[in-house]
Amino acid sequence: MDILNQIKNFLNKYKLLNKNSHFLVGFSGGADSMLLLYCLKKLQKEVNFELSALHINHGWRGEESDEEEKNCKNFCNKYKIDFYSERLGSDIKKDENSARIARYILFKNYAKKLRTNAIFTAHNSTDVIETFIYRLAKGTGTIGAESIPEYRTDGEFKIYRPLLHISSIDIRNTCNKLKLKYNVDSSNFDNKYNRNFIRNEILPKFQKINPSFETAILDFIENLKSNNRIVENSCQKNHETGIVDNKIITRDFMRFSDDIKRIVIYKYLKLNDFEPDKKLILNMVKNIEKNADKPNGRRYSVKNAQNSVQEVSFFCSKSECYFVEKKIKNKIFKKYEKKLGKPFVICDYKGDKIPASDELTAVINKNAFKFPLELRARKSGDLIQPFSHKSKIKLKDYFISQKIPEHKRDEIPLLCSGKEVLWAIGVGLNEKLRADLSDTKNCKIIEYKK
Repeated sequence: MDILNQIKNFLNKYKLLNKNSHFLVGFSGGADSMLLLYCLKKLQKEVNFELSALHINHGWRGEESDEEEKNCKNFCNKYKIDFYSERLGSDIKKDENSARIARYILFKNYAKKLRTNAIFTAHNSTDVIETFIYRLAKGTGTIGAESIPEYRTDGEFKIYRPLLHISSIDIRNTCNKLKLKYNVDSSNFDNKYNRNFIRNEILPKFQKINPSFETAILDFIENLKSNNRIVENSCQKNHETGIVDNKIITRDFMRFSDDIKRIVIYKYLKLNDFEPDKKLILNMVKNIEKNADKPNGRRYSVKNAQNSVQEVSFFCSKSECYFVEKKIKNKIFKKYEKKLGKPFVICDYKGDKIPASDELTAVINKNAFKFPLELRARKSGDLIQPFSHKSKIKLKDYFISQKIPEHKRDEIPLLCSGKEVLWAIGVGLNEKLRADLSDTKNCKIIEYKK
């Protein structure tokens, strides 16, 4: 079978065909994933790798969804493939994007739990064409027009698409010859979904213009990839990467030409699993430029975030720019009625070096503590009397003076007496805790252990 050999060549290309491999296949039960799983099972007889299948039941089509899950389970039982299934949470929005995000979260969770070294999805060459057309319609750049890569990393995980150079027609025909009874999702005919509209309405019109349009588009994409590699190599030779530890370095970014800036933003979006469009890219460039001289920076909402079910914003400052996820605030971590305990450790000061204000250790006057105390996140109305200040100021103003970005202020643990902050841990102490280094009895070292 030619498709079997193509999959085998793909695995060899990425040096995956060995007994130490464990593949996790996203298994919808459709023709694509069923043929992929069937072929991998055949190859398993040659090389004894581990093979698992994960079916995700969206639950959007009631009994039909449950029947599809049952078919998947029966298939895996028949071929002795480890089978797992999950149902999407009721809080997931019923749209293509939200479902895709949720699926990949589950894929990665299972990959971690099962200790797999590769996640396989069954995207095919027709999916490549549909994505290409979708991104053109959304105003993507040349990198986005490359469509779906056959391999990508997602954090610590590796995602492969062994069927990417095989058409959906060839896959279905092969399934029929092998008498594999695959699922047919009735929602595939609902044109309210963008990909269905492209597949059912637009592609047939391309067929009328050129019966070999799929080959023509795929050839164009390959040429585009070649040209993009030339640009990429040129950028790397000139050290024009601009991205370090998943952050855009503002100083480097501002030295780039407008064309390179757009390329860097596109790469950053894809690195964070966003679906870029021209408007988003240009807005991000604009926001970075607006904040290139602002130490405290500013956050901007990102309405078409792809990488998280949480709200995401884009933070821009003079030093760096990056995505921030909105987190639930935990206002009070711990209360201390009469004495401090974990996560604090207090010991005698013995003339050691005075810690810097941004450390998790400080020298204090023990008698300055007035109980009860709280360890918590910031609240509206919080005050602090910084070192060498004669009066209290708003905690917000103190954080601004210390150049603490807004989105990081809720993450800073505070040791408080009522509304007064005695220690903004890792930022600075209240003047009231200032220690007399000659008073060895009451001069103590306090350490905060995360």
